[in-house]
Amino acid sequence: MACLKDAVLRGVLLVVSLLLFVSAAQADPIVLTSGIFSSTASGSGPNGVLITDVVGTGPDLSFQGHNNNDLCNPCLASQGGSITTLNFGLLGSGTVIYQGVQYNNFSLTFGFTNDTITGQITIFETSQPANNNTILFTLDFVGNGFSSESFFPESQSQTHKFTVGAVPEPASLLLIASGLVALGVKRRRAKTNSGD
Repeated sequence: MACLKDAVLRGVLLVVSLLLFVSAAQADPIVLTSGIFSSTASGSGPNGVLITDVVGTGPDLSFQGHNNNDLCNPCLASQGGSITTLNFGLLGSGTVIYQGVQYNNFSLTFGFTNDTITGQITIFETSQPANNNTILFTLDFVGNGFSSESFFPESQSQTHKFTVGAVPEPASLLLIASGLVALGVKRRRAKTNSGD
């Protein structure tokens, strides 16, 4: 009977540890506190160029990158982009610093709406192409802010840009709201008392 209890206890502990491992492996995305992401297309047809630039910062994470693609046809700016330093950095360059360690071999993708940006950074072991490489780890990121679009007809240049802005935490919003309610109540009481 004691062996059965031990076996059941071990089984329960195994299931719990597996659930904890799976939840730890699916970590929440890193929330960016600042950053600028842009996709700029200039020229047209085979003479066009697509330039992607990223800079971002969050808890334990900072990154910057640049990608210059003159092989695109058509070259169109969009609300997203990618940068890779793999394959010896033929198209992209940049660095990722995560938990104080710098990485130079990475692939980064991002996309944004009017007020939210999401993206992923995959860190590789070497600068070889991704299909011949080992993935060290992957980070997801998210940020809030605002997007903008600009067009310059004289240079046939169009830019989509997203700027990460600081967003108040829910506790801060609650504190602000309660303060405004308290001010409203005080003002109403003062108005009522002065009317007597």
